Amino acid sequence: MAKFSGYGFWEKIHPVGLLGCLPSKSFSRNYDAYVAKLIEIGELVREPKFVREQVRDLFLNSTQRKWFEDHIHKGSIGSIAYSKVRSEIVHNISHEPFTFTAMYNDEELPDLDYKLMESCLSNVIDNLKQLSTENNSFWWEF
Repeated sequence: MAKFSGYGFWEKIHPVGLLGCLPSKSFSRNYDAYVAKLIEIGELVREPKFVREQVRDLFLNSTQRKWFEDHIHKGSIGSIAYSKVRSEIVHNISHEPFTFTAMYNDEELPDLDYKLMESCLSNVIDNLKQLSTENNSFWWEF
């Protein structure tokens, strides 16, 4: 649904944010190398394929390679936002906006707050409604 939100950054990977997602058991032997490489990539959010290519030489085994194939989405802006913002809202409705120190299209990512989330949801609903009407189909078929 991210593609219907009107914001192109949701599925992009936050390289430094990805560090918090690496399972310690599988990456403990060369975690510092991953830290260095992901920090080197910088503060731009990137396509998953780009991040995989950058760390490919660090894989010590098939477990690390498979984790990046199957779980790199955990470092996406959408996944990080879901785990940070959603959890906070469930327990504290008056939460502060969540800020990323990252860039997308030469601009800082906006704060993730109620206003942005409401805008995204409205865009998703409007876009799916339009596609459903145009294609005479249900929204979940897209």
